Amino acid sequence: MRTTVKRWQKVTVAGAVAALGMTLMSTAPADALGARNVSRSCGTNYIASGGGGGNFWAQTTKVSGTCEGTLSVALQSRDGYISPRVYGSNTQAFTRIYNIDAIRGLHWGCNSCNVSVT
Repeated sequence: MRTTVKRWQKVTVAGAVAALGMTLMSTAPADALGARNVSRSCGTNYIASGGGGGNFWAQTTKVSGTCEGTLSVALQSRDGYISPRVYGSNTQAFTRIYNIDAIRGLHWGCNSCNVSVT
């Protein structure tokens, strides 16, 4: 019985430590906002954003597909401000903003595509 109680206490403590770690990670400042591939009906785009210290950027790059439309990007700050949408070419769009506390990059494939977030 004592062994079972000690094991249970170790599991409970380990779970609490893991939960605390996840909470701290989720509230930490965003030095790297993220990167991933996004597949849409007309193709796949690589989307990425990052930065820190008031200097943030966002990028959308065509990987494959049939979409010939214009790619675009923007950044959203912690206070809800969304930077002007920057239109690039049919293969890439990029923006860099200074003096902003960005929390996410906003990425569009063709104009008819939904926005993806990093």
